[in-house]
Amino acid sequence: MSEVYIENGILCIRHTDNASPYPIEIDRCDSYPKILKFIHQLTGKTWCTRDIICNFIEVACEHHGLDSHRDGAS
Repeated sequence: MSEVYIENGILCIRHTDNASPYPIEIDRCDSYPKILKFIHQLTGKTWCTRDIICNFIEVACEHHGLDSHRDGAS
C-alpha cells in the first residue's frame, strides 16, 4: 500500500507499510517544472509506481494551488 501525504513541510511517500517514507521538502516542488523534475527522479526508484506518481502530482499541486489537470503553460 502506498501513501503520499504532507507532514511538517515534508511531502512523504510511503511506498510500503514497513518502510520509512521517502521525504521531499514541499517547497522544492512548488511549480510545474519542479514537480516534473521530481517525477523524473522518482521514476528511477524501483518502488515507484504509476499510482505513486499520480498521488505525488495531486498532493503537490493541491498544496501549492496548482491545477494538476491543466497543461501548466499559462
